[in-house]
Amino acid sequence: MRLRDRIETLPIPVHLCIGNHDERPVFAEVFPERLDANGFVQTVAPFSYGKGILIDTWAPETHAGFFCETRAEWLNSVLSEMDAPAWFFLHHNPAPTHIGPMDQIMLLDAGRFGDLVERHRAKIAHIFHGHCHLPLSGSFRGVLVSAPRGTNHAGWANFGEKNLLSGSYLPEAYSVIFASQDAVTVHMVEYGYDGEVMIEASPDYASWDRSVMVRRLSGEKVTEGEGH
Repeated sequence: MRLRDRIETLPIPVHLCIGNHDERPVFAEVFPERLDANGFVQTVAPFSYGKGILIDTWAPETHAGFFCETRAEWLNSVLSEMDAPAWFFLHHNPAPTHIGPMDQIMLLDAGRFGDLVERHRAKIAHIFHGHCHLPLSGSFRGVLVSAPRGTNHAGWANFGEKNLLSGSYLPEAYSVIFASQDAVTVHMVEYGYDGEVMIEASPDYASWDRSVMVRRLSGEKVTEGEGH
């Protein structure tokens, strides 16, 4: 209930997806209005440009994502009745990251989801997801996809690891999305960064700019332009 109470104090609309660390029965007790007729956490949110579609990929006793036939029927019905553009939001990644342990818990019903995406591709402007704790961009069945690093720990793209997920102390981040008929721009805002932000033309900007060109190689300082 603390989350619901906090959301109600915010001056902007808040729309929620369900993630792998949630429990749908608990979520349903606190936010019953965010469920569809079948009891899944799926809603359509009016945006200033198009509509956001929040998709439930949760399943019990697993961190992997699922998209059953019932959820697919709901989404197909919603898309069939609406005009473009639609903005998808779901927790699990539908496209593989090619990081072994992460792809073991991706959206395992990606084929069913992908067939639906392909059927309505002309209406879908973008797919946003989380789950991976990695900044990702690409496409899925012809639709652009992106994800931020995440608001908890940061992941690490350890392509050689086969079984265990890798984390790092990179700053936490969230996305800010600007969308119009002509363009979509997605910023990854690293709010977890607590260092300085330098502004061009400030008195110490030039010395700072030079200092960040310094790299360490085998314990020696190497500046831009020097051989490695």
